[in-house]
Amino acid sequence: MAAGKGSRRGNNEGSAYRYRNGWAGQVCMPDGSRKTVYGKTKESVVDEIRTVRRAIDDGVPVVSTRMTVREYLDQWVTVVLPSRVVAGTLAESTVESYELLVRLHIIPVLGRHELRKLSTVHVRQWMTVKLTEPSAAGVAARQRREEDKARTAAEKAAQQQIAETDRPQRRTGRKPGPPKRVATPDLKPIKPLSARSVGYLVTILRLALTDAVREELLVRNVAELVQPPRKDDAPVRALSDADAGRVLAVALVDRLAALWMLMLALGLRKGEALGLRWDVVDLDAGTVEIRRKQRRRNGRMTGWCSPRPPVAVSSRGTSTAGGTRSVRMPASIEHAFMI
Repeated sequence: MAAGKGSRRGNNEGSAYRYRNGWAGQVCMPDGSRKTVYGKTKESVVDEIRTVRRAIDDGVPVVSTRMTVREYLDQWVTVVLPSRVVAGTLAESTVESYELLVRLHIIPVLGRHELRKLSTVHVRQWMTVKLTEPSAAGVAARQRREEDKARTAAEKAAQQQIAETDRPQRRTGRKPGPPKRVATPDLKPIKPLSARSVGYLVTILRLALTDAVREELLVRNVAELVQPPRKDDAPVRALSDADAGRVLAVALVDRLAALWMLMLALGLRKGEALGLRWDVVDLDAGTVEIRRKQRRRNGRMTGWCSPRPPVAVSSRGTSTAGGTRSVRMPASIEHAFMI
């Protein structure tokens, strides 16, 4: 007799039954709930039921949610990461960076997939897209420039129209000619993300999926099974003597001349330089101690060189123990501090 609604189930087949244009089956979970699986054939449903039962017997968590990657990442950046900021294990600037990159680069490609069905194939295809197609940030930046250019042109045309209306008209007997055509410059192609940037995105995805495994939403982390692209060994760009001289020529007439000279001479990062206070400068010993930095909040850096309100600024220690250091100042820098 053909398998159908009234056919008897074989051993270990579970409750497989016809459902719409295919088959479905249910497995009783340890907590008393029922997990439903679907398939086009009875055999595929029975195999899935056996896989779930085997996982239950082995003590492996069985994911029954149909949460998408988008839904999980939204929860990850709005709930999980902020909780770590409160706990002091993650910087707020890092959360802002993760949230921006997840929204621009991960969700648009991988967000539609079910979280538990995300595979290494999906991750590799996503990496290929990021390494070959124009970057989302570049496309957005060009769109903003085009909108600003169109707005400026519209304002200029409106001003010219007002000026021509106020100007007395002279009859010349000639008809106005067609408007002049302005040649449109060829736009440079938008570059894709570098291998280093794509590797950083893979790291973020791996961290998010690691938390999903820890919360028993996933059985394995597919991002750990994918080899990230090899990072390009970009050459270090340093100022030449001539360039450093031009920087000093401009810096010496600025009110923050000592700061610019210190950054140039010691190679300080912007956050480290903005975090300097007089209590870390020892003019007698000729040293400066780097032990705090000024960090970015809400995508804005505020400090001595910025007119933004100080409410968006916070200072914290260096990221690592090695970042806290005492550096000897050149004699020229000591003289600039004494002036």
